[in-house]
Amino acid sequence: MDYPGTDAELVRSARDGDTEAMNRLVDESLTYVLRWCARLGGTKVDAEDAAHDVIMVLITRLHTLRDPAQFPYWLFGTTKHVVSGHRRATWLKKWVPGSTPDEGAEHAGFHQSDTADVIDRVLDRLPANQREVLILCDIEERSATEAGALLNVPPGTIKSRLRIARARFRQVARKLHVDRELAAIVGIPS
Repeated sequence: MDYPGTDAELVRSARDGDTEAMNRLVDESLTYVLRWCARLGGTKVDAEDAAHDVIMVLITRLHTLRDPAQFPYWLFGTTKHVVSGHRRATWLKKWVPGSTPDEGAEHAGFHQSDTADVIDRVLDRLPANQREVLILCDIEERSATEAGALLNVPPGTIKSRLRIARARFRQVARKLHVDRELAAIVGIPS
């Protein structure tokens, strides 16, 4: 699986003000950014809003990128930062008077027919570093080396986080009473 912006010359041209190159880079990046926003943000973050904000950062701040070869890592880091801000804003909104209760509150007998939605709900309850490694390694099927490069941590740390994240995923799935359904579909032992 390629990363967006692997053509360093395209990134360099976009960074240096070539409008056509910037348009191509945005087009190339948008699918990845939207997918990352949806997965990192979970059910509480509007992925399209977050992706829009990431693209705005890309357009307005690309000139700060020194090494065009680092673009994929810069873009993923930017996406993480923007999504984190959206998650904080969502968390804050639930404490504002007059807001509605959390739709995703756990209750006995919770079942969801849409598997992707169930997975998103479980991922949404994991700490950010665990959610990130599960998304990169298990959902996007990246190697520990690739995930480590995107997250700027050694592959050994990725493997350790992944082991912990998988255990935590199973624990949360059990709490939501969706562990058997997920085990059957995605092969996670219950």
